[in-house]
Amino acid sequence: MPQSQKPRKKSPVAQTDTPAGGISPKLWFYGFIALMIIGGGILFLQAKPETKTTHLDVFAPELQGIEVKGGKLYAANCAACHGPNAAGSEKGPPFVHKIYARDHHVDASFYNAVKRGVQAHHWPYGNMPAVEGVSDDDVTAIIAYVRKVQVANGMK
Repeated sequence: MPQSQKPRKKSPVAQTDTPAGGISPKLWFYGFIALMIIGGGILFLQAKPETKTTHLDVFAPELQGIEVKGGKLYAANCAACHGPNAAGSEKGPPFVHKIYARDHHVDASFYNAVKRGVQAHHWPYGNMPAVEGVSDDDVTAIIAYVRKVQVANGMK
């Protein structure tokens, strides 16, 4: 058989699944995955906490027992930022908000916030510093007050 009539061997490039002059499906797939990861990262980095400040009209309930003490302690230690009756202010968020409901911020989170402070993660107010001079018993009373105000304003 003459040399010119022998079947030619396919080159390695021709043996792939690549369409003529195109990109292989595998490369398209990996490129798509990379774009999804990069896009998700960009969206994550652009996500912001709630950007508006919130101040609510809050009903002040009749207090009893430890709630009375908690109301006084709240007024002395918390109201400057979290507003009267836990309604929020330009300095801090309201406690009468779903974020502070019992099923989202359990009572232990209040103790931790007072002792350690809190990094801003839900609101645009900035970090909350630890509150000096407030004992665990004081926090217990403040929590009783805040929970009473929450319930009086429709929170469970």
